[in-house]
Amino acid sequence: MSSNLFKSIALFAGLALSLGILVVGVLSLRSYFTKATGSDEPNNIRTSNITGNSAQVLWNTQSDTQGLVKYSTDPQAFQSANNSSLLFGTETQAGKSHEVTLSQLKADTTYYYEIAIAEKVYGQNGLVTDNNHLPFTFTTATLSQTTPAQTGSNLDPVVFKQKFGTTDVLYDLNKDGTVNASDYLIFLSRNISPTP
Repeated sequence: MSSNLFKSIALFAGLALSLGILVVGVLSLRSYFTKATGSDEPNNIRTSNITGNSAQVLWNTQSDTQGLVKYSTDPQAFQSANNSSLLFGTETQAGKSHEVTLSQLKADTTYYYEIAIAEKVYGQNGLVTDNNHLPFTFTTATLSQTTPAQTGSNLDPVVFKQKFGTTDVLYDLNKDGTVNASDYLIFLSRNISPTP
């Protein structure tokens, strides 16, 4: 009888050890695949091409990552995980150079943003914790600061068609990241008479 008891205890200990190793392995893999590492931390964070209704947020990472920009006109919006006033701009693919265009913004308005990579969020103080939310900021241009190039009033219609499929910000009138037929329709709707 003691032989069967010994076998049962050994079997139970082996199963418990195997289960423990499996759990640690799964958690390690989950951590590896979902959390940003030091090389994933964004650097050289900046805003560019700020107009009355759009802006680009750019950053670099040492390894290929895919991130998103959380933004709002309310600096307190970042304090709650489920805040409905937060908006999101996402990347479509991973890389080391990152560019997210935020569109349909209000003119002459201050926006606040943080960058999220995997499960980590970064602000002006680096990695964000519950107590150190200090988002980056930018202010959109006033409508009077918008140049003719930004409205599309001095764009060449022949060159416009050649720019289809590119990311040329001058011709990307709707600021969705790609010059396409939607941009050309905006160009035409602004009473600009294209020449063949």
